[in-house]
Amino acid sequence: MAKTRDIRKRIGSVRNIHKITATMEKVAQSKAMKLTARFEHAKAFRRDAAVLLPEALGAPLASLEAAQELASYPLGALRAQKRVLLFCVTSSRGLCGGYNAKVIQAARVRMEALRAEGKEPSLAVMGRKGLGYFRYHNQAVAISIPDADENMPFSRLEEAVDEIGKRFAAKEFDAVEIVSTRFKSRAVQEVRIAALLPFTQEIATAVVGDAPAAPTRSPESGEPLYLVEPD
Repeated sequence: MAKTRDIRKRIGSVRNIHKITATMEKVAQSKAMKLTARFEHAKAFRRDAAVLLPEALGAPLASLEAAQELASYPLGALRAQKRVLLFCVTSSRGLCGGYNAKVIQAARVRMEALRAEGKEPSLAVMGRKGLGYFRYHNQAVAISIPDADENMPFSRLEEAVDEIGKRFAAKEFDAVEIVSTRFKSRAVQEVRIAALLPFTQEIATAVVGDAPAAPTRSPESGEPLYLVEPD
């Protein structure tokens, strides 16, 4: 039977662990609140995209003219999809339940499905957790973005996306799909696989979604509220 002194030591250890985990929980809640606010602010981008995309194309998104215009761009070029790049987005830290595991599993299943269709899948991975997993399983990664966290500057993400776009335009890949999560709430993030390139009419419509359109011309003069450049 344990001595009274050993029991007291054990109780003290449990209390210390409780204090540590309670502190970690408060830090996580603070970060979650900040990230939730960033998600809410990001909705403004979607709202403005609902206006800018049709204006840039010079036609409504659902029109034949918009589809033809998109297909004329290097990132909208349609071709036989033999080589497919999967852009897998994971985190750089753990302690987030099955978040990374679900994304990685979805990427693996999708790669197997592409191989079964006779296609050649390759990987672009964001986040140290995903990179560590695929490297441990000797899976080649064409493009790696290890420095992914809440403090990652947009310019760093822009560099990675530009590289993917350039390699698509150079016909290294025929299509690009993104394996990520869609934010529903703090506790729920849905894993999704969505087409990214070529940038088609369907993708443009999905980006805009049901966002409310803002006015594009001045009600007084009828002049455009902004200019879209270049042509």
